Amino acid sequence: MGGCVKIERYSKEIIIKMATKLEHLHLEVKHFLNFLEKLPDSNSWCKNTVQSLLENGFLQVSTAFEYAIAHVGGHKVISTDAADIDDGTPGGSDAKLVSVRTYRYGKSYGAPVS
Repeated sequence: MGGCVKIERYSKEIIIKMATKLEHLHLEVKHFLNFLEKLPDSNSWCKNTVQSLLENGFLQVSTAFEYAIAHVGGHKVISTDAADIDDGTPGGSDAKLVSVRTYRYGKSYGAPVS
């Protein structure tokens, strides 16, 4: 393993490589890369460590998403059964990651719900 460097961008090669390990890991990685720059101090993280955690599915991407939203909005992560973020609304707010598929040339979309 090499030394730590600032995270700039991950290549598509990494995403494709990980997709064969777990069925939906590639989606988790894409979500993570979309909000990575919004996480506090992410520019100081070791690229090799983050890459390894992503490749092995060790990162809790939904929790990282909650922290990204809270950081951008200046709120606090509370992670209760009822809410993820204390944003001043009664009971707090929830944060969810969703992937959708478009069809009919982008005019319609669908997503599995679980």
